[in-house]
Amino acid sequence: MSLRKASVPGEKHIHSSPWTRFVERPWADGPGEWYTLMLPDYVSVLAQDRGGEVLLVRQFRPAVQKVTLELVCGLHEEEPTPLLSVQREVAEEVGFGGGHWTSLGSHFVDTGRLDNSVHFFHVSDLVPLESFEPETGIETEKMALEDFKELVSKGGLENGLQMTCVMLAQAKGLI
Repeated sequence: MSLRKASVPGEKHIHSSPWTRFVERPWADGPGEWYTLMLPDYVSVLAQDRGGEVLLVRQFRPAVQKVTLELVCGLHEEEPTPLLSVQREVAEEVGFGGGHWTSLGSHFVDTGRLDNSVHFFHVSDLVPLESFEPETGIETEKMALEDFKELVSKGGLENGLQMTCVMLAQAKGLI
């Protein structure tokens, strides 16, 4: 997984891991320095099967110390495009492929502290893959679109970025 290269003169690397880089950047018109967390880009998709049901995943998230119900999402890793990354995630997490894909756009995640973007998609008409081995710790859930909309309206989808994906799909008349 690759992180963006330093592009700010005077930038100092404070800490690095395989998934993150913490850097100090000069800020001439501000307090003197600014700290940024560099992360890989994310991908997120509102995925529907051929019958129109929404495909979701339930998994434990260590950062918030709870099991969450989510859209299919992940990191834009080594694939050449975000679309290929999100298609891989759909195959790995819920065992579906094919479908009609629509890009919903790309946006910065948090312009105050993070340098990455999230790439949103909608896909309809997905079909099950013949050979699917569920990932350990991830449960797949299918939900009727109307039930999903009710879940969303009651706060059952807790990830704010994923809520943006839902709103973009709705704004474009896809759901």
